[in-house]
Amino acid sequence: LDAEPVILSTRNHGMINPAQIMLDKFNYVVASVRIDDKVYLMDATEKNSPWFLLPERCLNGQGRVVSERRSGWVDLVPYEENHVSARALLKVNPDGSITAEVRKAKTNYLRLKHQKDLSAFSSTEAFMDDYESTLSGIELVDFQVANLHDWSEPLETTYQFEMPSVDNTPKDVIYLHPLLNDRYDSNPFRLEERQFPVDFIHPFKRSFYVQVEVPEGYTVEELPGSKRFVLPDRSAIYQISSALNPDGYIVVNVMMDIRKPLYLSEEYPMLREFF
Repeated sequence: LDAEPVILSTRNHGMINPAQIMLDKFNYVVASVRIDDKVYLMDATEKNSPWFLLPERCLNGQGRVVSERRSGWVDLVPYEENHVSARALLKVNPDGSITAEVRKAKTNYLRLKHQKDLSAFSSTEAFMDDYESTLSGIELVDFQVANLHDWSEPLETTYQFEMPSVDNTPKDVIYLHPLLNDRYDSNPFRLEERQFPVDFIHPFKRSFYVQVEVPEGYTVEELPGSKRFVLPDRSAIYQISSALNPDGYIVVNVMMDIRKPLYLSEEYPMLREFF
């Protein structure tokens, strides 16, 4: 393989200024490997990471190729395809209680983060206890994971949830949020102005398909509105659609696509409005 060293500064060490090159500003080395006509940046220190994913700590502006043949700057860009797709089946009971099965598939950086989170626990039960502590009014009954070490497939997880009712009395009107806990309860960007960029580290896409079984004898009075929001430069897209299918199930589709990792301070107002 045609490989050369690339020196860089990790995220917790500060950003490199290409106009002021000082050796003590660099603290890490990765490999630049040319395969056919394409160059890949690789790091072998992440035990559970595939060869094509540069660790998040290395995604920090630019690095510099240092070899006898050439020298120059290279962009430390993240892998772009980072997707979590979820399919949820909800059953609503007359007393307002809900049972749900949620299947998720995660790829690349989103997969790696979840894989690290899971490895921090000694058992599945320990993870379930910790995860359930973050939920409000929802019980995690069962959890399964597949393809944990098989990077040829997405990391697949299956959750069984129960949302009990306050009492067993049938309700005249039932309200529910189809995304359960997979949503923003408030805008994460609360400041009206921001002096520094918003750094997501990598692009990501979240897709949700939700099917809701309506209790027998109940009719659907109102559905979430279908909407679509797009930033002017198309760097972020959000859309939601809902319908009542012929079988009487509510079907909701939600997608959020953040297409670039960094938003400058002057882009902050439109990003804040988007969220």
